[in-house]
Amino acid sequence: MTLAAGPARAEVPDLSYSLAKLLESLDAGLSRGELHAMRIEIGALIRLQVLAGSNRLANLPAFAKQLSATDQAWTVLAGAPACQLEKSALRAPADCRALAEPLFRALEMKVPDFDTAPNPPQWVQDLLKALQRETEATLKAVQ
Repeated sequence: MTLAAGPARAEVPDLSYSLAKLLESLDAGLSRGELHAMRIEIGALIRLQVLAGSNRLANLPAFAKQLSATDQAWTVLAGAPACQLEKSALRAPADCRALAEPLFRALEMKVPDFDTAPNPPQWVQDLLKALQRETEATLKAVQ
């Protein structure tokens, strides 16, 4: 019975590898679609580990929430019509704030200035830098 568990376990993707892959992708410059795919992969691995009761010290559910909020915030900032720049201003700053502010708060990040200094591309970079720091910390905790 012990021998059978080894090969079956080898078929399950490794969370450490997926976190390291996310870090490498952040360093190399990942796309929104790549982040979304990695969010799904890593989220599934975290769910499996939480169900198995492993890696309790890594606070995996909190990391999964941050990964999800980062993905959602990037999607909003890049795709929501209200968050698009027109002549150095957001198309609808109040609407963009309503969409994005809860995500920044969930990430415990400073809410950007939607009115006087709109810069969605820089905000995305800030989100990705914060995610990178959290991914590094989570990878260390998992190992």
